[in-house]
Amino acid sequence: MEKNKVMKSVMMKMTILMGLTMSFVLSLVGTLLGGHFSIPGWIISFLVSLVISLIIGFVVPIKKVTDSACKKAGVEPASPKGNFLSALVSDLIYTPVITVIMVIVMINGAKRNIPEEVLAQGGGPSVARVLPISLIVCLIVGWIVIAVIQPVYIKYLTKNLGPGGPNGPGGPGGSGRPDGPGKPGGPEA
Repeated sequence: MEKNKVMKSVMMKMTILMGLTMSFVLSLVGTLLGGHFSIPGWIISFLVSLVISLIIGFVVPIKKVTDSACKKAGVEPASPKGNFLSALVSDLIYTPVITVIMVIVMINGAKRNIPEEVLAQGGGPSVARVLPISLIVCLIVGWIVIAVIQPVYIKYLTKNLGPGGPNGPGGPGGSGRPDGPGKPGGPEA
């Protein structure tokens, strides 16, 4: 495969892995913050969050955005500072959208279980009361998860792409040779 196809494949796999991870964690945190954890509620939250995450991941060029932020900040994207900045930028793209939608879904679900009289008097949960705390907690948790997990996924997805990952010498083949690294007894021996 040529380098562009390899990179597209890595980015697509990265989008799916990060979407699954962020959806799992944020839906779990959101459901626990809601005060009433249930497996069906969490599964619905996870699936809705996953769909949102994948749409964002396939529409927004996250790598370009995070690399641009690192360049403007004067840090190398692969450095620890670059990792934390990239995680923050990714978090600010994904988490608010997912959190707002999940809070609205949660409140609408909760209102189905509250008597009409209570709702008519202004009782029950509201977006204005629930969203600020949920957003703050999810932004912090999301940033930590992205900062810790993303480098692990990148390393896993690029481990067979040769020295230095996808941009290393020789690209996908690893050594610059069409037949791979030198064989024992070959010209390098």
